[in-house]
Amino acid sequence: DLAGAEVVQCYVHDGSGHLRRPDQELRRFAKVHLEPGATALARLTMSERDFAAWDPEQGGWTVAPGSYELRVGASSRDLRALIDLDVTPRGVG
Repeated sequence: DLAGAEVVQCYVHDGSGHLRRPDQELRRFAKVHLEPGATALARLTMSERDFAAWDPEQGGWTVAPGSYELRVGASSRDLRALIDLDVTPRGVG
């Protein structure tokens, strides 16, 4: 019965495991304001950098090719959608 807000969060999980990194990393978020009974669309635009991790052997940020999972929800413990992706970084054939 009251207006409110929801924060939509997108976490990236690297399923390939090429580099050591956390199980999931918060990469994008958006706050949506809602009137009672309303719905809204949150658009989160991902970039190549959102899939990158520090590679100590290369001395820089790198995107490992392979499978990733986008985990979307209100928090890291309240995930409501999972999206599987195959990522091929630029310059990788």
